[in-house]
Amino acid sequence: IKRGKARLFRDGNPLVYGGAVERTSGDVSRGDAVEVVDGAGNNIGWGFYNPDSMYRVRLLPGPMQDDPMQAVRSLIETACERRSALNLPSEATSAFRLINSEGD
Repeated sequence: IKRGKARLFRDGNPLVYGGAVERTSGDVSRGDAVEVVDGAGNNIGWGFYNPDSMYRVRLLPGPMQDDPMQAVRSLIETACERRSALNLPSEATSAFRLINSEGD
């Protein structure tokens, strides 16, 4: 992350936009799980890399996992549990959002 930009992400913004990226290191491809660090190499978070999006990385909660897809499955399961606790779907609803990006 470029100098002066790390605080934005430490303060909770999960969307790492392209203008905040100083550089990538190693052989990084679309969809790879990546660690995001500040200019001093301190960990900010982790997420999945997309060179084609204006948001290069969408930060995910917690430390980087050995199995990143398991972390995603866990987030989806938690979202499903939240909807179930709200009695969704129900006869009173015709539609609902199962996963709400930054909200989940």
